[in-house]
This record gives sequence, C-alpha cells and structure tokens, in this order.
Amino acid sequence: KSYEEPPGYDTSIMLYNSSNKRKSKLITKESGVISWYCCGPTVYDSAHIGHACCYIHFDIIRRIIEEVFYQNVVLVMGITDIDDKIINRANAEVVDYRTIAQYYEEEFFKDMNRLNIKKPVITARVTDYIPEIISFVNKIIDRGFGYVTADGSVNFSVNKYSNYGVFGRAQEESSSEPSGKEDSRDFAMWKGAKPGEPSWSSPWGKGRPGWHIECSAIASKLLGSRLDIHSGGIDLQFPHHENEEAQCCVHHNVNSWVTYWMHSGHLFLKDSVKMSKSLKNTISVDSFLSQYSSDHIRMLCLMIPYRNGIEYGNDVMDNAIAVYNKFRNFISDCNAYIEGTKPLGFFEETALFQDLDETKKTVLNCLANDFDTSSAVSRIIQFITKANSAFSQESNIMETKSCFAVAAASAYVENFLAMCGFLLNDIIVKENSVGEIRNILESSVRFRSNVRNLALHMNKTSELVDVKSSLLGACDQFRKDMNVSGIELKVNNFFPYPAETIEKWSLGACDSALDLERWFGSIEFESSNTALKFSRPSLSAAH
Repeated sequence: KSYEEPPGYDTSIMLYNSSNKRKSKLITKESGVISWYCCGPTVYDSAHIGHACCYIHFDIIRRIIEEVFYQNVVLVMGITDIDDKIINRANAEVVDYRTIAQYYEEEFFKDMNRLNIKKPVITARVTDYIPEIISFVNKIIDRGFGYVTADGSVNFSVNKYSNYGVFGRAQEESSSEPSGKEDSRDFAMWKGAKPGEPSWSSPWGKGRPGWHIECSAIASKLLGSRLDIHSGGIDLQFPHHENEEAQCCVHHNVNSWVTYWMHSGHLFLKDSVKMSKSLKNTISVDSFLSQYSSDHIRMLCLMIPYRNGIEYGNDVMDNAIAVYNKFRNFISDCNAYIEGTKPLGFFEETALFQDLDETKKTVLNCLANDFDTSSAVSRIIQFITKANSAFSQESNIMETKSCFAVAAASAYVENFLAMCGFLLNDIIVKENSVGEIRNILESSVRFRSNVRNLALHMNKTSELVDVKSSLLGACDQFRKDMNVSGIELKVNNFFPYPAETIEKWSLGACDSALDLERWFGSIEFESSNTALKFSRPSLSAAH
C-alpha cells in the first residue's frame, strides 16, 4: 500500500509510524498544535520501572516537541479505573473498587512527579465517561459492526471490518472476554454485568465498558476524529491499539483515525525476560528511587532509542550514571573555571565556538530524526571531551583563555539536560537527598578508618610497598562509593614525599575529617585500634 501524506502542517520532524513501519514527516491537523493521546495505567497496583521508562521516553519526546520545535502539545492520558484486575484486587482486600483505583492513581502520579514527568494536559478516568462510551458503542451497532450477545454484552464484528490488521496481527485474542462471539477475533465493547461487580445501565442491560472501547471513546470525545499521535508500550499494539483503530474508523466513518502511532520498547531483565506484574519480577519506582535518582533513569532512557528494548541490570545503570556524571562534572568544572577556583588553560576560542556550533546543528538533526537522543548524547559527549582537553591544556601558545567561551559551552550542555527534563541540582523528593548524604558520610568514615589504621601500623619505609596496594584499594573503593552518590573523584599525580611526611599527612588528613561536624551538625567520630563508631542525629536538625 502506497503512503499518502496527510494534509496539514509540517513540523520539521521525521517520525517513525508503527502502523506502516516507516519514517515520514510529522504533519499535524492544526498549525502549531499536536493532539496526543497516551494510554495510562490500569490502577490496581504500583507502577514499576518498566512503566517508568515508557513514560520517561514519551516525556522526553514531548519536551523536545515543545521546547525545540515549538509545538503546543495537548496530551490526554486515559486512566483505566474499572477493570477485572481492579475488581479482583478490591475483592481480595474486601474494599470498594473505587478505593483501590483512587489509591493507585494517586500513587502513580506521585511516582511520575518524583521522576519529573510532566502532567498530562487532561487526565481522563474511564468511569467519568460512561455515557460517552455507551453512545460510542451504540453508533457502531447502528453502522452494522456491533452485535448484542445473550448475556447483554456487545461485541465488535471483526469480519465485517476489512481493514483489520493494521499492526500485522489478526489472530484470536486470548482473554476472558464473554462468550457468544460470531468470530474468534471479535472483542467486547461492552461487558454484561456479573453478580457482585460494578455496573452501569445501558440499552443492552447493566454492564461495564470493555477495555479497548475506553480509549476510543475518550480520545474521540476530547481530541476528535483525527489524532496526530497515539502512544503506548509495544505490548499494546495488539490487540489494544488494533481494536481502538478499528472501532474509531467505523465510528467516525474514516479510513484512518490515528495519523502516527508511537510505541516504546520493553524493559527486559537478563535472558530477555520482560519485566511485568504477571511474572512477579518487577522493581517498583519507589524501590528504584531508594538506590538511584530520577536523573539516572532519565539518562538511561536518553541513551537508548525509544523504540528499542532496554536490558536492565547493574552494569547498564552504572554506564548511565557514568555518562550522567560526565555531563554534570563538565558543568561543575566550567563553573569552577569561571569562578577562578580551577586554573583554566590556554585554548583557541574560535575552534571551540566552531565545534559548539557544529554540535548544535548535529544534535538538532538527531532530534528531528525520530527523536534520536542516543546519537545526540554521543555527539555532546564528543564535544565535552574535546572542550575538557582544551580547557586543561598547559600550553600558552594560544592567544586567549576566555571565560566567555567556557560559559557558552557550559550553558549549552546544561540547557540540553534541562530541556530533556533533568533536575541536576534540584531535589524533588528530599528523602532521596537524605539517603545520599548518609551514603556520603558513611563512605567517608569508612575510608578514614581504613587509611588511619594503615597509617598507624606502617613501619616507615620498609612497609610502604606492602601497604601500597591496601591504600590504593581503599581509595578505589571510596571513589566507587562516591560515584554511586553522583560524585566523581578525579585522580591527580602527587609529588613524591618521604615516608615520614606521608605518615604525618595521612594522620592529619584523617583528623581533619572531624571538621564535618561544622557542616552536618552533631556528628561524632570515635576512633579505636579495632573499630570506628559513627553516630549522628536526624538530618532534619543538621545545618
């Protein structure tokens, strides 16, 4: 089937369309405005990091569209607050289904806030749109594509819809749909009431909406008969999005309802096992944020194309943190150069500005090419590496060492991260910072203990060789501990000192750690030859 460019307004963005598996110009129905519907959560349990990655990817894309290409995004998110899983959870806990739905909806948006994901323009709960859903189903019946079963359910007749199979799958849907289907592919738009379940009155008897009709009716009500973008995880392509498209094309009497379908890849564990609640192998957002920051997972998503899967593991997170720290340390170093607290080498200002300009152009082209943030990050890393080399060189051949060029470089990198939704030094959830401070303090105390004990037991020069590996090991571990907390320690070459000087310096440096008390309140260090005691009050009382 040949591709026909839709009428409308060019955004200068090339977007991959999951329905025809090709990149094409993102052309919108209205000038400067993009209508976007995003499938939200079924609120019966806590969100996990697989959900987080999906929504972070789309949040980054939304920010790029708004802040780079200056399009006004009207994002609608549907919330499924009535569903078999919600009912089963409510029955298991002997509470009303609305109690479950409300609790997990609130928790979901708190998690999204902690991840710095922008709120939808409109949040639409299914139970607030029951009349619209009933009317939507009724129109499909009137057009001859729906039929009522004996139990009061209403099914969509797939056999009568010739364009079924947009996503290349038309096999039987495996689910708990009511019986009475004329075709194994048919699916329920309305489910007849079962004893003890929530239900609403309809022309076909009491019942509740089917899964797929919810998004069709809500998106059509709020965004109309043509959507610019519809997004969701790759697992929603079939049957959910396939059935949404079929229902809406029939209802609106059009050949195509959504212009561009966007799907994000899965988050996998090792051995390509999908992270999902059904497999009971999930990591909650809350649990993840007790170990990492929202910037860490955002960098992970920024480094991987949104359509690709992510194999999650410690090594993957370590890599994302290292890249994040490279960006943050570059900004910090530039600030130190500008403030004069770090010596700035002589460099060719013209060459730096030229590389900055080329970087900007390359990054813009990457973002316009299906939001290729992975390639954009790679190009900025190249720029940072080159700039670091220029700023630190000792040669005085060049004519200038301008802070203007340093500030320009720093501002670009920082603005890029801010545009992509990074918080950098901002803290949304204060308990996360408390945890980081605790980790920093405990790592510092552990390091002090190791170095002090080694210094106390050194027998001058004769033992320096034997103790060298232990000292270096303690230093390496300390650097790793600091890196987890977002602090990168850079190695400098020290001048050689006599053994007596090293021993004296080691003990003096350890004792100076006591000065931490000035910064963090009443912290006590109690040294002994065998143990180190560390105690402090609640950080809420710290200075």
